[in-house]
Amino acid sequence: MSANFIISVKKKTNPMTTKCYVKIKSFNYRHIENISKQALLEIKEEDSMSVSITRLPTRIKKITLIKSPHVHKKSREQFEIRKYSRLFSLEGPHDLLINLIEKQFKSSRYSFYFSLKWQS
Repeated sequence: MSANFIISVKKKTNPMTTKCYVKIKSFNYRHIENISKQALLEIKEEDSMSVSITRLPTRIKKITLIKSPHVHKKSREQFEIRKYSRLFSLEGPHDLLINLIEKQFKSSRYSFYFSLKWQS
């Protein structure tokens, strides 16, 4: 139920606007959808910010286990782990981006890991 954040902020030549990329990963797609809706509602209130959300491919890892290791070798069970991910592209004033990241992503009710990376 945890998700990872990779946040990279790219400063443009215009000192008033900054571009920020937030990558969200989770095993539960509902968490990502809820965070997307909350972030979109918050950004719609601000006129000076723009956002685009890109769905990244779902990673599926399949695991096959033998049920009975002694006699029935053909009897197997299969499990899969799905990792959902989204990429947010945020653009706006630097101070508003910092406030949005702190408000939406740090104080979320879900447990997340994130890193902040500044690029020039």
